[in-house]
Amino acid sequence: MASSDIDHILTFWFDGPGHGKHYWAGGPEGQKQLDDLINQQFGTLVGQAAQGSLTAEWSQTASGSLALIILLDQWSRNIYRNTPKAFEQDPLAQQICLAGMAKNQHMEISDNPTDPTGSSRRQMFLIPLFHSEKIDLLEKGLQLINEGIVQYHWGIEGYTYTRVQDMKTFGRIPSRNKARGLESTPEEKAAGY
Repeated sequence: MASSDIDHILTFWFDGPGHGKHYWAGGPEGQKQLDDLINQQFGTLVGQAAQGSLTAEWSQTASGSLALIILLDQWSRNIYRNTPKAFEQDPLAQQICLAGMAKNQHMEISDNPTDPTGSSRRQMFLIPLFHSEKIDLLEKGLQLINEGIVQYHWGIEGYTYTRVQDMKTFGRIPSRNKARGLESTPEEKAAGY
């Protein structure tokens, strides 16, 4: 069962309905359609991954770790968009990413910089670093880009650099304030948040 679930997740995200729609999905209406489809097809697996019940088995392989990262880091953002719950699985996704890196799983994942949709599997494996609210993990992500370990797509380098600066300046990522029900500080408002 695990193998078919892993294959279904990876096929959906990289070759199926999610392909090329990872972030914008054609605007708010397209986002909602994609979010609903992900929830419909994978909501139960997102819940199981969040409870940690898939980690021991799935994290034994690079493709299994990648599937867990998609469930926890990306699809939590889709299913729980604009709510605090969108970010609750980040620590577990980061643990899986770092454990996979320690086993060199990220290097087993193909990175295809010529893919016009930017659906880099290796970048997705490492996305918990880029989404982190920990400066050391954000800087590790930038280091991997600078070393050529991950070919960046979607402007991830600038995005991550901005995150590092936001964390150093504000101690948090102000673009998440609204989803978390937080008021932006005067300094954050002055910076455009």
